[in-house]
Amino acid sequence: MYTSGNLYLLQFCRYLFYLGKIRTIQLEYTDAKESLLQAARKAPTTARGFRIQCNKWAIIVRLLLGEIPERTVFMQKGMKAALTPYFELTNVSFLITLENTVHCEY
Repeated sequence: MYTSGNLYLLQFCRYLFYLGKIRTIQLEYTDAKESLLQAARKAPTTARGFRIQCNKWAIIVRLLLGEIPERTVFMQKGMKAALTPYFELTNVSFLITLENTVHCEY
């Protein structure tokens, strides 16, 4: 079922995911974001649960960096329901950022 190359890819994806989590805990957000996004990109499409976890962590890290994740992240096939709370959190973060920007201009 799995070839050795495929098993290597799965193991490498897991490595990137855990490296991203460790870097998040160590407050190395930029490196964590890259590792988590790379893990999500390289993961097979059949590993939906794994990809959801990668995206959840990547969204949190991007928010910690002060970035607003693209809406396309939340609309991926099979992930919309699982990422809805993170989408709502992103919307609140966006509105707060927008409100602070408007107040600073006056």
